[in-house]
Amino acid sequence: MKRPVRIIVLVILSLILLLLLSGWALPRFLKFKKPVSTHNILLESWISAFEIEQAVQEFGSDPENRFFLVGMEYPDDFEFPFALKDYNLVDENGIWLYTNSSLIIQLPDKPSYRKGDTLHVSIEAKGQQAGGEFAHFNVVVEGHIIGGNFTTENEQEYIFQYILPIEKFNSIAIRFNNDLGTEEADRNLNIGAVRVDDFVIFPRTASVEITREQNCKTTGYISLADEVADYLVKLGIDRARICIIRFNHEIRNKTREAALAFKNSSSLKNVDNINVVTSGIHSRRTWVTYRKVLGDNMDVGVVYFADSSIQTKVNIWNRNDYLTTFNEFLSYLANWITLFFLEN
Repeated sequence: MKRPVRIIVLVILSLILLLLLSGWALPRFLKFKKPVSTHNILLESWISAFEIEQAVQEFGSDPENRFFLVGMEYPDDFEFPFALKDYNLVDENGIWLYTNSSLIIQLPDKPSYRKGDTLHVSIEAKGQQAGGEFAHFNVVVEGHIIGGNFTTENEQEYIFQYILPIEKFNSIAIRFNNDLGTEEADRNLNIGAVRVDDFVIFPRTASVEITREQNCKTTGYISLADEVADYLVKLGIDRARICIIRFNHEIRNKTREAALAFKNSSSLKNVDNINVVTSGIHSRRTWVTYRKVLGDNMDVGVVYFADSSIQTKVNIWNRNDYLTTFNEFLSYLANWITLFFLEN
């Protein structure tokens, strides 16, 4: 083999080896677990349903534990930016939602309502189980949640009543908010029919939109932290043990802004230690950020849970997983430089 050819082969082999080593080493570096002894638990509200449910199992049984939820405020405006054609399936049983999203049903030939009238809504729904929980949904009318429930494997009718604070409304939103996929099962939501007083809508044939757009009208909440707080209550956590901390949704660095919002919160009184619950490969960046922002007077720990979720499990042979991990490493480096050099 000629020398130039050998050099090219060595370079290619070296690059392949570097890729393999980085694929093996980066997840082990980025995943960092260092809990401290504390009754204060902070949840980053954008973690998966699996991680939220695991946090409840791990910390919920101790009545002295408090939960701090940091999350972005939702925008007030609402548009249909796109329909999720690849994330739902229409069949003879209705329409399936395969990811956290909102099914928006436009009401045809709306009846006349007056302020103070009672709206009667029933939802025929069923769900699939994963991680010990079935699919959960909320019903939203003009930005107001009128109720919600966990489903079962068999279709049931869920009935809700709501006293209208307004005279006119154009749509009903059904919000699927605990999507989860594991190696054994996939949690999805099926909507068979929706009845609004005397009007019956079948989503598989009616004019509907499905969107992942998160705002007040699609979720019924003013922030992601509020939405997760309500889910914690559904999982058995007393609302008095939950503190909600919101920050601007337009901020790019969510982790740093969440840490700053927590630092400036009035709820921080008498809190000198905290365990932050986050996602696996994001855990080292989270720990470094909170330690730097909160300073030496706060003992900061970090916790993540085993990757049972398909969405969070890292497979170095999967191109998307590899790119996600490498992107997190670059974000960690950029964040570290910002915290320790540019802001000093």
